[in-house]
Amino acid sequence: MITLRTALSANQSALRHQFIVSNNKPVVSALLDREWSTDRPVLVDKCSTGFPVIISKRFGRRYRKWYHWPNDFLPFYWERQRYPGGHMVTGDQVQDIGTWDKNALILDAKYCKALDDAPEVVRRQFTLEFAHRKDIVKYQRYHIMKAMQRHPMDVTSPEARITDYTVKIRNFLHHFIKVNPYAERMKIISNGLNLKRAKMLKELFYMDRERFHFVTKTLKIDYTPPVLGEMYVKPTRKGELRRLTREYCDKIKTDKLEAYHQKLLAEQREFEASKESMQKWIKDEEKFLGLTVPQTAKPAPT
Repeated sequence: MITLRTALSANQSALRHQFIVSNNKPVVSALLDREWSTDRPVLVDKCSTGFPVIISKRFGRRYRKWYHWPNDFLPFYWERQRYPGGHMVTGDQVQDIGTWDKNALILDAKYCKALDDAPEVVRRQFTLEFAHRKDIVKYQRYHIMKAMQRHPMDVTSPEARITDYTVKIRNFLHHFIKVNPYAERMKIISNGLNLKRAKMLKELFYMDRERFHFVTKTLKIDYTPPVLGEMYVKPTRKGELRRLTREYCDKIKTDKLEAYHQKLLAEQREFEASKESMQKWIKDEEKFLGLTVPQTAKPAPT
C-alpha cells in the first residue's frame, strides 16, 4: 500500500512516478477508472493504477482556532487578578515615613551650641530642608522610636524592632514609588524586612495581645496573623473558570425556576379569577331556579 511518505520519496527517486494530490472526485475517478468518494485529499499515482491513498490530517495543515487567554468564547468574563510585587504588599497604611518640620535641625547638629549664635543662613544649612534623605530618615526614626520605646535605651524589645523595620520598609516604599521602581537589591532587602516584621508581629500577637494592638494602631499597620489549621488555596485559571461556570449554570437554573414559578403564579391568579366567576354564576343559576344545595359537613380532622 502506498503511503504519503513512500510516494514522496519515490517521486524524488529514479522511478519518477507522478503523484498528484486531488480533492476533485471526478478527477480521481477518471484516473482510477472507477468511482471514488471521499471528502479528504487523495494521493493518486498517474503512472500505475494503484490504490489511492487518503492523506491523513496529520500530514496536512490543520486549521484550528486557538482560544487565547482571556477566554472570549465563554459566556462570562474572567481576567486574572493582577497583584503588585511582593515588595509593595507590606500592610502599611502609609507609604512614607511621615511629615517633618523643615526648620528642625538634623540630629547631628541638634546639640551644637555653635549654631545658637550662627547667622540664619548658616543655621538653615543644617535644617531638614537641606538635609539628605539619610538624615531625614534618621530624624524620623528617632522620634518614632522614642514614642514606642519602653525606656530611652530600648532597642531590642519587640515593639522597638518592629518600629525599626517599619521605618526602613516605608523608606523603601518611598524609593520604589518616587525614585526607582526597578531597584532589584532594594526589593530583596524590603522583602526580607517585611518577613522579619511579620514574624515579630505574630510572636507579639500570641505573647501580648494588648501591646500588639497598640503597636499596629500607632504605626498604622494592617496585619492579620495566620489562622491555625487553615490552608491558603491559590486561585488558578482553570479552578476559577470552573467556579464561574458552576455559578453561571446555577444562575441559569435559578432564573428558569423563578420564571416558571412566576408563570405558575400567573396561571393560579387566572384560575382563581375563573373559579370565582364560575362560583358566582352557579349561585346565580341556583337562585334563579330555586334550588337549594345541602351543605355537606366537613369531616373532622383525625
